[in-house]
Amino acid sequence: METTDNSTSTGFVKFYNVKAKFGFIICSVTKKEYYVRSSGLIDQVKDGDSVSFQIEPHPKGPKAVQVQVIRE
Repeated sequence: METTDNSTSTGFVKFYNVKAKFGFIICSVTKKEYYVRSSGLIDQVKDGDSVSFQIEPHPKGPKAVQVQVIRE
């Protein structure tokens, strides 16, 4: 299980399905893909959105939480 230091990462929404309430975020630094559920969202997201997020350990692999859209 991957651990985290609660620092904030940035990336973009690769895919998010509103009806199924899950998706994936790609970290802009590591290029790793993180699973995200609707419960991990602060803002509503759509495919391609730039986001900030934290990484939380999970038995099935790390997931993105505290996901917020970066508004420019």
